[in-house]
Amino acid sequence: RPGEGGAGTGRWDAAEAELTVDLQTAEVLWRNDDLKPVPDSMSEYHDYGALFGRAPLHCGLVVRQEHRHWVHVVGTDYDLIEWDEPNPNDQGVGAPKSRAEPAAAGATNAAGAPP
Repeated sequence: RPGEGGAGTGRWDAAEAELTVDLQTAEVLWRNDDLKPVPDSMSEYHDYGALFGRAPLHCGLVVRQEHRHWVHVVGTDYDLIEWDEPNPNDQGVGAPKSRAEPAAAGATNAAGAPP
């Protein structure tokens, strides 16, 4: 159906798919954000190939956070979520911030005695 501003604007909305096509700017938007190819970091996995094959698919950003990248594969019912590897020295609230390092040979404490 014609988008905001009526049929003369060159903007068309597909409400069910949450897609907008703007012919004047040559943009295809999903939830008012650019569509992008599915990132290689997500599409290189065997599970991705088993579900979607090797066809190039596009995705829309659901949310990008400090440690999570969540996208929706447009034209499917699937979302993909990628987490980065956790820092082994910071494992959450109440956990030690760093691992104890072994004492260096010949090290002494503040009183000058070996630890």
